[in-house]
Amino acid sequence: MHRILSWLMCALLLLLPFAALAEEKAAENVLEQTAEKTVEKTVENPIRLRALLIGCDSFVTQPSTAPAAGSNVTLIAQALLRDTREYRRIVTEKDSLASPEELEDAIRHAYGGADENDINLFYISTHGVYPKGQALKEAALLLSDGEREYALTAVELESMLSNVQGKKILILDACNSGAFIGKGLSLREVENPFAGGDYLVLTSAGGSEESWYWKSRDDGDPNIQYGASYFATVLSKAFAPRSQADMNADGTVMMEEMYAYLYTHYAASTPQMYPQSSHFPLFTYDVRSRADKQVVSALNFDQDMLLPGQNTMTFSYTLHEEVRVYYQLIYYHQGKWDFENAQMISDSALEGGNVTPGRKMRTLSLETEQMDTAGYVMLLLITKEDERLQMQASHLLCVQPAEGEIALSAYAGKAFYPEMGEEINIVIRHDLPCSLSVSVVDGENRVVRRIAYSQTTRPQPFPGSTFSWDGRMQDGTWAPAGEYTVRVETRTGGVRQKVFSEPFTLHRGSSLEIPGDV
Repeated sequence: MHRILSWLMCALLLLLPFAALAEEKAAENVLEQTAEKTVEKTVENPIRLRALLIGCDSFVTQPSTAPAAGSNVTLIAQALLRDTREYRRIVTEKDSLASPEELEDAIRHAYGGADENDINLFYISTHGVYPKGQALKEAALLLSDGEREYALTAVELESMLSNVQGKKILILDACNSGAFIGKGLSLREVENPFAGGDYLVLTSAGGSEESWYWKSRDDGDPNIQYGASYFATVLSKAFAPRSQADMNADGTVMMEEMYAYLYTHYAASTPQMYPQSSHFPLFTYDVRSRADKQVVSALNFDQDMLLPGQNTMTFSYTLHEEVRVYYQLIYYHQGKWDFENAQMISDSALEGGNVTPGRKMRTLSLETEQMDTAGYVMLLLITKEDERLQMQASHLLCVQPAEGEIALSAYAGKAFYPEMGEEINIVIRHDLPCSLSVSVVDGENRVVRRIAYSQTTRPQPFPGSTFSWDGRMQDGTWAPAGEYTVRVETRTGGVRQKVFSEPFTLHRGSSLEIPGDV
């Protein structure tokens, strides 16, 4: 085990993260597609897809993320072109929107002509702000062109999109973006302005989390930089034929499949989604088509939870071309990712240069001095080809404590109306990393819905984890009205613990029909 040499760190890598998002300067104008693809259909009112992709890199009150967000926009635009339903229009905006009026104009341009049968995708990569201690409604995404700046709230964005007909898919790639749907927060009672309508929302981070991007330099010119957000990198790879995101290989990646894929393959932050269970098709492809060209695929780990005293991790992956390969281990220390002291390992040095294609199995040792008694470690798999570095895959591992008081407790909101699109927020408090089994049970302690089973926790700014329940039972039907409780189980240091939340109420129908609703 060894760190990468200083010459390698200076001349080659510098995979530096910053809280926000990503870039890819090549093909800047290629995808400013107001490209109307008129595809002949036999259906009277065919489903038409449109997209508005926004990236802000230059800010007035926040650090620049250049060349990050612009590259995210390019990555996502290229990914959408793979969809067999064919986007009628893809509009890209890079450092060009800095006011509500400009955003409204872009929305009208991108989604003009949409009807209730259409699909409208909205992606934004920018700084997200949610000052600690402020009301949830103050959470905002920054619109900026470097000279002007505007803090866009969730209520404002919903108002702008409310007149757009059809389904609206929002992908928010920013710090604290989960606050826009009230998820990833230690709050039990939250508001979600996108609930109950035609919205599906996917975010790169919880409401209390930062979102990160990577950056690398070209060896020959330190001014030439490449990068992308961890989120956009993983997401764009999933928008591809035969990607691992299509779990049943049926040619359709549903929203819940994408969320499950991101939860496993996106390590830097915790993705969030509304509604929590959705069979809506996010991406489609021809099952007869070949998989897109990949450098790395099928990254698998023996286990996601390392046992006490275990200081090695074993994983395997398939390499599809001859390249240099590096592994970066980043440790979660004192409440944040310690990017400054990341452990770098060169696989190429082990094989005397480039690594040859094929299935690889590797065991890496953790630097235990960087770990507390328990914690989290993130693996980045990086390749270098033609003097350019690229993050290919990532994975999060949880290190279980040998002993210690986990201080387990469970909390939920007071009541909700699932048929109105509401979900109940569940907050599980635990002082140490662990694996959790979370279930919703009725008054007779019968499991109505299993939310998580032996699921490893993820690092959060507060000591705990968050979940949601949409009011559906295990078979997908609505649960009957009544009182329910959250049951949480874990086993750490050989000790099994079980706790229950206070009961909460599930109401059927509309809250407007129930006088005195709280």
